[in-house]
Amino acid sequence: MKTYKSTLTVVLLIISISAFSQKSPTPAFKSDFNKTDIKTVLKAVADRQIRTPLIHDLADWTNGALYAGMVEWAGIAGNNSYYEWLKDISEKNGWSYMVRKNPLERYHADDYCVGQTYIELYRKYREKKMIKPMRLYLDKIIKDPAKGDLKFENTEDYWSTQRWSWCDALFMGPPVWAKMANVTGSKKYLDFMYKEYKATTDYLYDKDEDLYFRAGERH
Repeated sequence: MKTYKSTLTVVLLIISISAFSQKSPTPAFKSDFNKTDIKTVLKAVADRQIRTPLIHDLADWTNGALYAGMVEWAGIAGNNSYYEWLKDISEKNGWSYMVRKNPLERYHADDYCVGQTYIELYRKYREKKMIKPMRLYLDKIIKDPAKGDLKFENTEDYWSTQRWSWCDALFMGPPVWAKMANVTGSKKYLDFMYKEYKATTDYLYDKDEDLYFRAGERH
């Protein structure tokens, strides 16, 4: 009965909102939408996110993508509390990547997406410990790079994919390498990034459609 009442309440609420919307339509964008309005929305979203517990591993790619956006907001918010939130999480991570049980997965781009944020925090605080673990990790990859091809298989070995063989890896991986090259002045990170980025693009990019395939469609 409680479930029925709850469902009925939700349905009635949706109907009410729909009816109101039909009577008083609100445009998605205002013609006078200004920078202050945008910052107000961004702040509300960021503050809500900070109050919401993270459910995945703190170094997981899902959170890495969040941090990348949050560090951009921190740069324009005029409030160091956002940097401090990110710094606290990074300290808990040991400024390192996510470690998987399978040693073959040490190359997985998802696991070092968080490096983007470490490097941006290093730009602000200039503490070498912030990039040291990630730099050592990237150096190991350069010294012993993945030797597999880019063929992507949806099998039990899905997560052992070693190279950037799916398109969203181009968000997870390359920025870390490019940012590391920028803050260290070492071209080797940029060279590695370019080589792997080109291999992925050659594999997944469809010149006729001007789009990237998601992953295994290129089998």
